[in-house]
Amino acid sequence: QRFTLTVETSGSGTVTSEPGGISCGAAAGRDCSEPYNQGTVVTLTAAVGNGFIFSGWGGACSGTDVITKVTIDAAKSCKANFTQRFTLSVKKSGTGTVTSDPSGISCGEDCSEPYNQGTQVTLTAEAGPGFRFVGWDDEMCAGESLKITIAMVRDGSCTAFFAKIEFTLTIQKEGTGSGSVNDSPEKDIRCGRDCSQNYDAGSPVTLSASPNSGSEFKGWSGNTCKINANNGLEINANTTCIATFDLVPVPDTLSNISFSPSSPSLLIVNDSVNITFDYQTSEENGVRIWARPFTNDELTSNYSASGSPLHPVGTGAGTQFFTITTTAKVNQVRFQMWTDGQTKLLYETFVDVGYTFGEERCHISQSLTSCL
Repeated sequence: QRFTLTVETSGSGTVTSEPGGISCGAAAGRDCSEPYNQGTVVTLTAAVGNGFIFSGWGGACSGTDVITKVTIDAAKSCKANFTQRFTLSVKKSGTGTVTSDPSGISCGEDCSEPYNQGTQVTLTAEAGPGFRFVGWDDEMCAGESLKITIAMVRDGSCTAFFAKIEFTLTIQKEGTGSGSVNDSPEKDIRCGRDCSQNYDAGSPVTLSASPNSGSEFKGWSGNTCKINANNGLEINANTTCIATFDLVPVPDTLSNISFSPSSPSLLIVNDSVNITFDYQTSEENGVRIWARPFTNDELTSNYSASGSPLHPVGTGAGTQFFTITTTAKVNQVRFQMWTDGQTKLLYETFVDVGYTFGEERCHISQSLTSCL
């Protein structure tokens, strides 16, 4: 007695038999059934088509091996299932890795993998050191989430974009003086003018501080400014470095002292002696400067003199005057420079002069003895 064995295929592939008689599939023809004597053991062999895999037998046949055996004891039907596979390719821009679930992609190194039609593949991006993940793009991917899921319905690709992490270095300047700060390697910090710049994470930067004339650089500060002894630092976070420039201390002194009328002179009581001078001081809060008449190493009696405005730190010019209200000789003028509030004497000098204050007849006789 003979029974018919029938073969059906799903997807792209062929099935052949031993003993012969069956050659079923688009590539082999459509001879998909054959009668065999009762008791015959028929071996069926599945061969996959391009882009497909063999996924198993159905009907009277079972298993996932491409070869199966069936005993002919009745009319039977077997189905060979072929599943299409599509290739997912991953590309990268920047430094990072992409892995897949189901596994197969670890890019890095292995950046493509075929998957069965309809498989849901989840890709996960992980940025490398000093980089951040920006997002996905390409024919099968779009978005900014670290994970993305793709349904495999065709061949396609995904590109993961990684960008370097950047941090901002900001320079601030403090102190009574002035100066500029430059960076190396050159990234356009010229502070002075441009006092901040972005750097890739981990970038080494060397700062150089240049004081202007009359100033000196005192050092670096700032909670985030981890600068070393060679003025170098590594930018791994937003960083602020404070450069302190102070004025170079200058001696507290007077110069270019000038008297009008010039000395020696015969003056009438209550005539004024006007004084001009230049000064310099490093006293931050300013100074007050007085000129006072002296006779024989003591303050001249019955003098009247000007007060002092507050002269600011640095250099400048000032004026004073004094007069004597009774007849007297003035042979010195004492100059004193004090802190504001007169808590500290900063400078003192005596200038020899020769002024005689007398009655009006002094100018008639022009005699020193007749004036006193």
